[in-house]
Amino acid sequence: MFKQLKALLWSRKELLLANKQNSIALLFPLIFTAIYSFMYKDMPDGNQFIFMFTTATLSGMVGMILPITVSEEDEKHNQRSLLLSGVTYEVYLLANIIIPLVVIILYLLTLPLLLRVGLTNWLAYLAVNIVTSFVILTLYMIVALLCDTQSKASLAAMPVMFATMLLPMLAMGDEGLAKMIHYTPLGAYTKWNVEGAEYVLTDKTFLILLVWLVLALLIAGALIRRKKVKE
Repeated sequence: MFKQLKALLWSRKELLLANKQNSIALLFPLIFTAIYSFMYKDMPDGNQFIFMFTTATLSGMVGMILPITVSEEDEKHNQRSLLLSGVTYEVYLLANIIIPLVVIILYLLTLPLLLRVGLTNWLAYLAVNIVTSFVILTLYMIVALLCDTQSKASLAAMPVMFATMLLPMLAMGDEGLAKMIHYTPLGAYTKWNVEGAEYVLTDKTFLILLVWLVLALLIAGALIRRKKVKE
């Protein structure tokens, strides 16, 4: 299993380096941070605003590489070769998610330092953002597995990206909408964004997020198995 995972991670790294669009997508959060830091340099609490905006958009921007790489692999029939060679669905899923998830974690660790934002509850911050990102990345995988071309996957992934980036911000201005979002994969992030250091991991929204994670993994696994059976 570990040999398969190591080999697939290496191939994913090569795919990312070979595709400029994917490489740029990984740098989008840093680019946005630099732009907004310049735009809002004179704004009171500007860094706090930039931090909240960037963390809300991390998984949406970075995750867009998944529909492109997975559907490209399907188009070239490399996906079929991998599944027929004995690669398990767990390994295939992890190999695709690990690199973007690691990139997101690096951003989560460095953004508070770059923007000089004081966090008093790092555990809740990291747990909510990492698990939310894992769910969003798995949803991107589901979209990619349902599509057979890059163009279809890119279009189908747009609603996931826009929902991830916009819903937390819209919830800040509408209490009714915020309560509805609490039952979505973005519920824990939305509530953490409001409560900050007071947010606890026993909150209902975090438990709902864990349920979403299990459901997303089960659906992605079923789709990978279905592809293997079809092949």
